[in-house]
Amino acid sequence: MGRYTGGVRRSRHRRLATVATVVALVLAAPAGVATAKWFAQGSVSGGARADSLGAGNAPTAAVYGQRVTLTWTASTLVANAGHPATAYVVTRYGEGDTVGTGGTVVTCLAPLAITVCTDDAVTPGTWRYTVTPTLHDWHGEESPASNEVVVTLAAITVPPGQTLNATGRILAGVTLSQFRGNESVELWVVDGGGAHVGAAPASTVTVDADGNAAAMPVTVPVDIADGTYALQAVGAASGPVTPSATFVLDTTAPTTSAGSLAAWVRPGAVVHLAATDPAPGAVASISYRLGGAAAVVVPAAQADVTVTVTAALEFFATDAAGNAETEQTANVQVDSVAPVPGVVGVPTAIRNAATIGSSPTDAGSGVATVAYLYCPAAVCTPTIPIGDPVGAPFTVRWSDMAEGEYRVAALVTDAVGNTATSASVLVNVSVGADTGGPLGFLSPLSRPGVIPAVIGRTVNLSATATDDSGMADVRFEYRAGTGPWTPIATVDVMDEPDVFATVWDASALTPGIYTVRAIARDQAGNESTFAARRAVLYGPSDLQLVNGGGAGGVGKLELGDSVRITFDTLPRRTDMCPGGWNSGFVPIAGVRVTLVDGGSGPDQMTFTVPGCVGGGNLGTITLGSGDYVGAAGATFGTTEPAGTSRLAFEPATNSVVFTLGSLSEGSVTAVTAPTVAVYTPSVLALSANLSAPAGTASTTAGAVVF
Repeated sequence: MGRYTGGVRRSRHRRLATVATVVALVLAAPAGVATAKWFAQGSVSGGARADSLGAGNAPTAAVYGQRVTLTWTASTLVANAGHPATAYVVTRYGEGDTVGTGGTVVTCLAPLAITVCTDDAVTPGTWRYTVTPTLHDWHGEESPASNEVVVTLAAITVPPGQTLNATGRILAGVTLSQFRGNESVELWVVDGGGAHVGAAPASTVTVDADGNAAAMPVTVPVDIADGTYALQAVGAASGPVTPSATFVLDTTAPTTSAGSLAAWVRPGAVVHLAATDPAPGAVASISYRLGGAAAVVVPAAQADVTVTVTAALEFFATDAAGNAETEQTANVQVDSVAPVPGVVGVPTAIRNAATIGSSPTDAGSGVATVAYLYCPAAVCTPTIPIGDPVGAPFTVRWSDMAEGEYRVAALVTDAVGNTATSASVLVNVSVGADTGGPLGFLSPLSRPGVIPAVIGRTVNLSATATDDSGMADVRFEYRAGTGPWTPIATVDVMDEPDVFATVWDASALTPGIYTVRAIARDQAGNESTFAARRAVLYGPSDLQLVNGGGAGGVGKLELGDSVRITFDTLPRRTDMCPGGWNSGFVPIAGVRVTLVDGGSGPDQMTFTVPGCVGGGNLGTITLGSGDYVGAAGATFGTTEPAGTSRLAFEPATNSVVFTLGSLSEGSVTAVTAPTVAVYTPSVLALSANLSAPAGTASTTAGAVVF
């Protein structure tokens, strides 16, 4: 039935008018209220008839994200079906609403067809829709409700149980749904409290027109540390949504330890490998390879490897995320050879409380301990321990023994437990009082009576000492002149019980003559002082080239110029002529000085002592210039006596001075820019009496260069 908006009912149909044109009465009607209008039947008859707009057809609803799309069949006039409705009013009803009462009129998205409507940004819930047709001022009845549609919140979905490793950091199968159509969505990594992690989103995605994004990979940024996280989507219009299922980021490889693997092991030893993973992922496996054999993979965090021969053990662990540690290598050394016990170091006749020693060796793991054994007879097998097993230097004191014959042996054990027993030795033990000191001597290390040394170096000292009650130690001392004795070192019984050695660091002492002595002490406390030896400590030398004031001036070698070489100890003429003198020749203070052209390098000055076999042992001076002499060279002091170059000794300064005589051969030139010269002694000059290290440069302070 048609209705009046004012509440007065009108008939649905009107009688046809006989006029050619009818002006329709325009009545406003609300949605859902049908109205009747006059309709012109035709201009020929001039008639008119009543008509009405048919009811709306129920729409069909479909959900796309937070959009609902409605389609329906067009409504037309009842009497004149060729005239469809020109517009429709779309109404949305919530769950429990009664159609025709309340509802929300929908503003459809443009553009749209006359029978299609898209409802955007629909609040999540269950909805139904109706359509009410209109044609100009006609309103048809409201349609029946559409099918129910359920609109849900926008969501992000991540397949659960994923663990990412350092290789990819890629989260797979991420999907988006129910967002606004074509919306820009940021994907953020969030921690357990929902806080964003990282400086930027992991990705930014534009969803399709329906508000969805198909499954896609997402790479977790590298600035995010290992841990358990989720992914949250933040739409530009929809805002943040509930985070996804969690995933694990594990980029840290596990680490494997070979435990307390000893440097050496016995055959059949087991190496225990244990892996730990600091990140959330658990250790998945340990892989190892022994000595180039096939690799073995143990699907656990621990693995035991049995070794029988020396080999390289390569191993690494892999965690559940697929992170593999860098391969490690442990060189497992297997010692299956017994040590060599050596000879028990004990005199055949000793006193009670003597020290027993030995010198065992082991080419593998090394000697660990020596246990000394004895038996109280001349013929027996030693089994009774002498004290506890001892380490280096493998000595033990044998006390509280009765007088008589004994056999002594050494049971040697190496670091991995291999053992060997030495041959036994026969020992006669005396329990009488020991009042005599050790016998021995301090070994000279050069010619008799002299121990040579050089300042800035160390000196090897040794002494030999024996005693029938056993040696205890040897004490080395030194002193300058008649001053107090200063300790060098005290050396206990060593591998060879009768030999004692030490190193004397004399680098801090000044050059001079020192006395070194050794004091030996036996097990009974008796001491003996061995003959002292003279030690000569040599220091650096000095070179000066002095102008004699001749007419040639500075820069030209001539009569009266001199060379001064200062030694740590004053040399002797015999030091300078180690080959001896020619028969019948009486050594004099003359010397021949020769200048040798250095070619493209500096000139050189050499010295020859007349009458000395081999010409002497004075070394060479390399001058600082190549312009002192020509290619033929020159010689000073070939005539006797007036023109001879002279050699003088100055005990007060430990110096040797060569003064140039007359130029007898060749010629010299003047050097405009003299430079520093360098003195290089000959090999024999480094004797026990004097030392001038090679390359000693001339001084500049207080010296006048040629």
